[in-house]
Amino acid sequence: MSTTAKKSAKLFQPQNLPRRPKHKTTAEKAQAQQQGVDAESLVAQSLETAGWKVVTKRLKTPYGEIDLIAEKPARLLIVEVKYTSRLGTGYIETTLPNPKQQQRILNASQHFLNDTPKYASHGIDFAVAIVRKNGSIQYINDWFGHATDGV
Repeated sequence: MSTTAKKSAKLFQPQNLPRRPKHKTTAEKAQAQQQGVDAESLVAQSLETAGWKVVTKRLKTPYGEIDLIAEKPARLLIVEVKYTSRLGTGYIETTLPNPKQQQRILNASQHFLNDTPKYASHGIDFAVAIVRKNGSIQYINDWFGHATDGV
């Protein structure tokens, strides 16, 4: 093997490739958090335009956080907001909450209902709001088998 071939072979060895950082930097985490807050505000405005009254945002419970809860007469809407920089729709399944996240949201919702008896007789709908970087919102209703009338 020539000297040039040996040098080029070394360049393509895995240890010489730049590695992806395993964790986001503090600045990346802060940016992602701000994008999430902005997305939640955009969804709240959209819901209010559609006739919903936002009851609470970023509700923290012992079971986790609920992004948005909105109401119409005798209906509650529990919304999980997802921000994505992608504009296409071919990846939506990877954006939706997984079964563990779904259970967390169900538990947090039950906690909210137990703490807020005035909503005990309300029907409950669940939706995911996918917010894209261009500001468009896609609502996915009935995202884990619970009946919804839609947004």
